[in-house]
Amino acid sequence: MLRYFKEECLEEERAVVEMYLALGIDEEYVNDCFVEAAKEMSQDGDRIADGEVSTQWNIFINNVDFSGEEHPVSEKIVKLKSRKVTYVACGLIAALLVVVSCFGIYHYSAFSSPDFTIVSSETSPSKKIVLPDSTVICMSAQTILRYDSDFGIKHRYIELIEGEAYFDVQHNKELAFVVKAKNMSTQVLGTAFLITSYNKLSYTDIQVTRGRVNVTIGTTKYSDLTKGNGIHYNESEDNSTHYTFARSKFDPTSDELFLQGVTFQELAMRIENVFGYKLVAGTPAIAGQHYTTQISPRDGIEDLLSNISWIHHGEYKIVGKEVIMY
Repeated sequence: MLRYFKEECLEEERAVVEMYLALGIDEEYVNDCFVEAAKEMSQDGDRIADGEVSTQWNIFINNVDFSGEEHPVSEKIVKLKSRKVTYVACGLIAALLVVVSCFGIYHYSAFSSPDFTIVSSETSPSKKIVLPDSTVICMSAQTILRYDSDFGIKHRYIELIEGEAYFDVQHNKELAFVVKAKNMSTQVLGTAFLITSYNKLSYTDIQVTRGRVNVTIGTTKYSDLTKGNGIHYNESEDNSTHYTFARSKFDPTSDELFLQGVTFQELAMRIENVFGYKLVAGTPAIAGQHYTTQISPRDGIEDLLSNISWIHHGEYKIVGKEVIMY
């Protein structure tokens, strides 16, 4: 990123970085790189004090008219600011595309170059896609993915915008496979893993089922995660923990979900995703419980609710497409 702002990237590197910037993610990291590049590129007689670039950048993006004022900013830095504003606008366009994709548009050209492909799934059973590099992805219900036309040629970068997906990655020692999901970046050469990153949930989770995986969350790095190892990132508390598991949350072979100790909020989201029923807590105690269950789209909604009620000593009532648990 720093080399890009200093205009030192090769053409193929520029394409990857510009796609990353267009997504409008990791704004703080991009700002830091911008400030560092601006300082290095300013002239000796025009050295910028610490924090001043950030101040001027904030003025610029907030569209405040500072004409007539004197600012120690070189022509190159102004050029960098202009470029940065373009990518903030692109980030807004990318957000709009996510909304459009929710209405069933799976392929959309977001920019003239490169072209993005957006793939989404609706309810269960899961949706399977094969990427240009022969990587197989099984998407759980209500999932949205995005990658560009250079995927498998210049890079293997993909974004999990929303949902849950199982990645069976084709090995390629020349091009690392990178998945971006909110604040988590996962990098592999060839392996299999599951990422859970629903916007309705306050966490992002990865579970490794084969091979080795490297995970980066902000400045925290987890290297060489192997089968049975997972990383749980709590967004509200901004911390991550390592854990082990015996059974992954989503089995792409059987199309089943295995939920262990999940909140009522997640249980409700999963049931609505799979069956289309809205789950409502009839009492505060129900809302505060944690639930362990297995969900299969082959079973009926009443079979699932009977099992949950039996395990947790409760009852339920179905009214239309709403389920009240008490």
